[in-house]
Amino acid sequence: MSPPLWHSPPLFTPLPLLDRIASQVPRPQASLRGITLVCVQHLLETTGSLIQTLISLGLNPRNIYILGKAYSSNSSVEERLRGLGTHVVEAGRQRHWGEYSAQLTEDVSRLWNQVAEGIVAQKAAALIVLDDGGFCTKGTPAIRNLPVVGIEQTMSGLALLDVPPLFPVIDVASSAAKQWIEPPMISEAVLARLRPCRFAESPVGVVGFGNIGKAMTQTLSRNQSPILVFDESIGPEGKSGATVFCDSLGELYAKSATIFGCTGKDTLAGKDWWPKLTGERLLISCSSQDMEFRSILLSLNDGAHELVSSQQLTSDVTVPLGQGKLRILRGGFPVNFDGSRESVSAADIQMTRGLLLGAILQAASLIENGHSRPLLTMLLPELQRLVVSEWIQIRASRRTSFEPWLLDRFLQDDPSWIAANSGGLPQETASERWAARVP
Repeated sequence: MSPPLWHSPPLFTPLPLLDRIASQVPRPQASLRGITLVCVQHLLETTGSLIQTLISLGLNPRNIYILGKAYSSNSSVEERLRGLGTHVVEAGRQRHWGEYSAQLTEDVSRLWNQVAEGIVAQKAAALIVLDDGGFCTKGTPAIRNLPVVGIEQTMSGLALLDVPPLFPVIDVASSAAKQWIEPPMISEAVLARLRPCRFAESPVGVVGFGNIGKAMTQTLSRNQSPILVFDESIGPEGKSGATVFCDSLGELYAKSATIFGCTGKDTLAGKDWWPKLTGERLLISCSSQDMEFRSILLSLNDGAHELVSSQQLTSDVTVPLGQGKLRILRGGFPVNFDGSRESVSAADIQMTRGLLLGAILQAASLIENGHSRPLLTMLLPELQRLVVSEWIQIRASRRTSFEPWLLDRFLQDDPSWIAANSGGLPQETASERWAARVP
């Protein structure tokens, strides 16, 4: 028996963009029937809105399993997700600095144990894995005779996956929409959280010049100069404009009093010079987990000491040096994930939630049509165009955040630019349902 469609009053605030996308989906009840959705996500208000929308489209809440992240989960969101009838797996308690990955690996194992019991009881027809960070996809057990499609929304998660993956994985992380439209929202949200902080007079440094690093540099440069940047993958030919590039990570640390980490990896691993730094520095993570400054955090573990609470885990931590100190905000976790209901305003981040909704429906279509090749699969360009065009209509004030040429690429009928700037291999047969006419 199919679950009833969601009815009012909703437990989460509906997102206009998700409603618009949902209204253009043919036969969603048929495509989502029998699907089990396994998620590792930040438990935020708009995550609840996404899950609520999926239930309204016919996904059985008893077939939804969600694991949150201890450093970002909002308790009210967690409670209301349970109220929707979903299975919410409680995150375990990290006991030492810099060891979040190990804790998440344990949590994912417990998540899959619950899923294994549920797919037998509910007679699941297929699995969709909605992942943030790659751990859930990486930890997927071998499941016989059950189609599986994954979705990954972070670049660090893509780096963690097998190549090729064990089953189809839809690449939201390097989709053109996620790479070009989302970063300004992230950088502005980070700086909004830092308004109470006073930056030192000396230069600000940004480590990493990918999507988030570029956006952080541009946003910081509105009120701060100079901005120093280091990215190990950028040679002299890639350095241009007003940004001041450093020749080494050590040079950036030596010259900067405030440092933003935007790489998604532990750039200080194997470096022996950072304990010799003099003076004070403020370190701020803009990526994921506690990865950016993990080597520094690990130095705090003495074998006997354990963290006593989640509050301590996400508190600012000071690391004494011989002739100075390092102050790491929020225990090295991203500063915009502070336990509140949103890390970025709902009006903005609904764009990303729209991409995830579309990816889930694309995954259901792959399953329905028997596509099972284990490839990293492109998020449909037609879908990306639909999401961005509808979002920019809703958020007209955001037009000034982007160059006109960029919005034109997303709004034009021909999605070839979107495809050329998206990761993953094109889907074997693009679904006609996303070939929507954009006004």
